Amino acid sequence: MVGGFNFALRHILDGEADQAVRDRAGARLASIQVENGKITIGEDQADTSLDVGTWVFQGTQAIERPTTNPAIELVAQRLAGRPATIVSVERAKTRLASLPILDGRNQIGTVVAALSDRPYDRTFNVALIGSLVLAGLLLGLVGLMSAAALRAALRPVSLMTADAADWSEHDLDKRFALGEPYDELTGLARTLDELLDRTAASLRRERLLTAEISHELRTPLAKITAQAELALRRERTPDDYRVALQSVVASAEEMNRTIETLLIAARQQTAGGGGSADVGAVLDRLTANVS
Repeated sequence: MVGGFNFALRHILDGEADQAVRDRAGARLASIQVENGKITIGEDQADTSLDVGTWVFQGTQAIERPTTNPAIELVAQRLAGRPATIVSVERAKTRLASLPILDGRNQIGTVVAALSDRPYDRTFNVALIGSLVLAGLLLGLVGLMSAAALRAALRPVSLMTADAADWSEHDLDKRFALGEPYDELTGLARTLDELLDRTAASLRRERLLTAEISHELRTPLAKITAQAELALRRERTPDDYRVALQSVVASAEEMNRTIETLLIAARQQTAGGGGSADVGAVLDRLTANVS
């Protein structure tokens, strides 16, 4: 918007400057009389402000010229004898307009008027600086408003995240329970609820596995302890020691099978996949272990 505004302003100011210098040349041309192919300027018209910054050429010979910059004078000389033209002298910040002086259909001279571009450049520079300052203020205001809006929009997200973190440590049974998601926040709530469900299920499986290991290992450990204490209570024959050690080995193998079974079951629960087993073989092994 700033670029477009300044581009349009520059175009408008250039147009106004062109029109102003053209009007100045036209006003000077209106004060000139042509008699028998000769340009004359009345005495009552020469002492006016119209001749300030203007040249009058008879052919390419200047019959009236202002005191001005040599660079501007050189451009004015080049415009003599040319049709209506507007040129700019960038180094001197000046623009010149030429209008032909006609005698019938023949061009016998040229009026060249000069106009300083400095007032227009000053106006443009002031407008440019003002628009840039205004744009900076607007951008700052928009930035502050955007930051405030983002903080307000993200505050529920941070609160929900903090609640989920607290529940995961102290109360896994709490949920947001906002129903089917219909926007980003309810979608996040649904995702956090599912995450808490998975965390709670994982903890339940961990507690169950711990309880099962404790229960299943208690019996073989008790057998090993009883056999060892019985063997140490009095002197026994080598055969009695062999029987006791065999019982200890059997109980250790039972513990190993129990641990492997529980670990396999835990891995399967974690993986979430299903499987199959031979029920008859499982019952036979359970019967053998009990016996």
